[in-house]
Amino acid sequence: MALIKCPECKKENVSDSADSCPQCGYQIAKNAKKQKLLAAVEEKSKKMAGFDRRIFIGLGIVLLLAVLGVLMTQSSKDGHFRNVQWGMTMDEVKVIEEKSDGEFMEELSDKSQISYRFEQIPYHNGLSRIDYFFDENGLLKGGAYLIPFGKEDMIAFFNLLDMVKKDYGEYDEQGVYEYRWKTRKSNIKLSLLDNYSAYLYFESSKN
Repeated sequence: MALIKCPECKKENVSDSADSCPQCGYQIAKNAKKQKLLAAVEEKSKKMAGFDRRIFIGLGIVLLLAVLGVLMTQSSKDGHFRNVQWGMTMDEVKVIEEKSDGEFMEELSDKSQISYRFEQIPYHNGLSRIDYFFDENGLLKGGAYLIPFGKEDMIAFFNLLDMVKKDYGEYDEQGVYEYRWKTRKSNIKLSLLDNYSAYLYFESSKN
């Protein structure tokens, strides 16, 4: 038993187990039970609110990760050619390739193309060539991988096709040993040349 102040008339030293206040008749015991019940309900509500908040935060994190996953996937499907951006100058492209493993091969006199030789590229584990093409204003408009296979190794061409499809999905157009994709940044064409080399060409989708 404890002595309390009557919640109604404020009389002090009233037993908390008394049925009613001796001064004003306030139902102490009955209302005490009601107050305990309300307090328990309020405490449970607080816990539920905290639980709901954790669920909401968890769902938010899952949604954020899903959005980031979509954005990353979209970025990989945009059709960027290596580490360059369409519209770069030749000097800017050269600076980027200076940091690569490529060996400079040639630059055409009219400044329309530069080429590099590579021992390995993303689509081929052997000697290949990379070409960059520039428009009349000297800005990058396209790029290509030249990958030699040989007549006896046609299966390598179709392996390459499968790798490109893995990156950019099913092709949009098909010809005789020629396949085309359209992405947000680039139009892409994979073709088999007369010398049985594969030519994987990227150009700005604005061209």
